[in-house]
Amino acid sequence: MPTMKPLHGLLCCVGEELSEAPLYYKLTDLCKFLHCNSPPFETLRAAFVNSGYRISSQHKEPQAIKTDAPNRFVWDVLRSWVKDNPVSKKHLKEGSAVQKILSVEPKYNIDFSIPKDMHKRKKAQRYPMNPEKNWGPKARAVGKRKLLSQGEGAPASKIDKP
Repeated sequence: MPTMKPLHGLLCCVGEELSEAPLYYKLTDLCKFLHCNSPPFETLRAAFVNSGYRISSQHKEPQAIKTDAPNRFVWDVLRSWVKDNPVSKKHLKEGSAVQKILSVEPKYNIDFSIPKDMHKRKKAQRYPMNPEKNWGPKARAVGKRKLLSQGEGAPASKIDKP
């Protein structure tokens, strides 16, 4: 069965996902806002696990995370990441939102070291590519509407009226 691996990967993602956390953070969007590069998932996961919080990926978005940590902690992790991987000075303009967020000192002590007892995720094809080229929704059909708007194919009573 060709769908066995993708289906197994999806079920692994859903099984590992935190069901108590209804919302998720899109890590690429947060990092894009801060103009920094995204931390690897395992490094990010280690920071949350070392602080006693749980984290998982989201079954639909490869770069999304779900966690039981408060918002303040998520931003402190990103602030600590930016301290280790600084952003360009041109993005830190005085009064900008990025400058204001990064100027706040982290309340939590963030440890990015990967603990040895952190369990590995199951091997699975988690986010499969599209099965073939140009797969998915196509442009809507417009043939009949186009003909009707030009007067072709319409009932004769509507076209012949003076």
